[in-house]
Amino acid sequence: MKNISNVISNLDEVKLDHSFQDACSDKEFYDYVYSLGIAEDTLKKYTSSLEDSFEEYKNCKNCPGLEECPNKVYGYKYSPEKDQNLIRFSYIACKKQEKKYHDDAYKENLELFCLPKEIKEASLKNLYNYKRNNENSMVIFTNGDLLDLDISYGILDNQVLRAARLESVLRIRKNNICSNEKVN
Repeated sequence: MKNISNVISNLDEVKLDHSFQDACSDKEFYDYVYSLGIAEDTLKKYTSSLEDSFEEYKNCKNCPGLEECPNKVYGYKYSPEKDQNLIRFSYIACKKQEKKYHDDAYKENLELFCLPKEIKEASLKNLYNYKRNNENSMVIFTNGDLLDLDISYGILDNQVLRAARLESVLRIRKNNICSNEKVN
């Protein structure tokens, strides 16, 4: 007579096998899991987690933008990684989330000075116009916010022109580096 635990174990193996085969009927999923370089027996044990990570992978592949991120953890994707004979899953920041972290890194230093939100988020891309306001200056942002500054118009104009020049020089250097890499 067969041991009951062996029968149950065999049923579980059959269910795992069917579940994995059903998931692999999707060619994209099949390519995704086999690109990990992991044995099929191991892949079968992680079918549901692999399906979850595959869904988030597809979401990132067709990303509508960071503001509309459909993944379970905003700005991150659930990713599998081979760990000897196992698969380890973790949340990894997507490229757009990493760019946001990089772009906002300077704000960490600004918070020490208790500056208003308008100043912290000020950048050339948010600047619509600036003008003289009596002896002071006024900055108009693209969202319509106004910011009165206790500095002369000449100083503000000089700083905006310097920032625009710096941005232009950096863009030229970046393009030169990229074009040199393509040549090599």
